[in-house]
Formats: sequence, structure tokens, C-alpha cells
Amino acid sequence: MSAIADIFTAVGEMVVGTTKVRNLGEIKLQVRLADVPIRMLLPNPRSEGNFVAIGTTSSLRWALRDLCLWAPTAQGTGLPQYAEEMAEYIRQYALALKALRAPTSQSYIAGVSYAIGPITWGETEFWAVDVNLEIEEVF
Repeated sequence: MSAIADIFTAVGEMVVGTTKVRNLGEIKLQVRLADVPIRMLLPNPRSEGNFVAIGTTSSLRWALRDLCLWAPTAQGTGLPQYAEEMAEYIRQYALALKALRAPTSQSYIAGVSYAIGPITWGETEFWAVDVNLEIEEVF
């Protein structure tokens, strides 16, 4: 049986500075300005999963998206205003991942990518840090 719910919980409980997090059951399209920055933990719709079975060992690769909405693009002077803080957030995220290493006893972080840029969430465009995780689960 897959531990994907436990994987989401473990990644969602990761402490990245003082940034709040919304896990799967808490996601909302409406984000108040008072809520940002905020992490949204989602399945990654752009990634392809894969399943491998060799003998009695099976593995499944999950793609998770940890999207941190930082500030509305219409607010402030633009990306240069937030770039340093967002880069520090990525550094803190990398340290938190290093400490986590394995979200569950039968999974590990197989890959990670980071991107900074504008993201539309609901009807608002935000500056965001988009973290994509690949997590391998072994059965």
C-alpha cells in the first residue's frame, strides 16, 4: 500500500523559515494578502509518474509541487524587491530537505528543482517560488 498521504504530510510539516503551509485538504483558490508568503502543497500536474517492478521489489515515483506564493505582482516595485528574500527561502528549503531526506521509511527524495517567477493563483498573479519534488517510494 502506498504511503503518499504520509509523504504529503511529512513534506507539509517541513519547517521553512516562518512560511505557513496549506496541505492538500486546506488548499483554497482565494489567498488573502495577509496570508502571503504561503506554501501550497499539490500534486504536480506537469510531471509523468512511473512504476517499476523488478522481482519482488516495486517502486513508484511521485511528483509533488510545493508552490510558495510570495506577493502579488501588482504590489511593490517588482521582482527585484523580493528576489533576495525568495533566494533565502530557497536556501532554507534546501536545508529543510537535507534534514528530511526521507519523507517516510520507504521513500526518499529523488530530485528537486526550483524556479522563481510569476504564477497565477485564482484570479491573482503572484511572485512565487515553485519547488518541484520527485519522491521515490519503494514497496
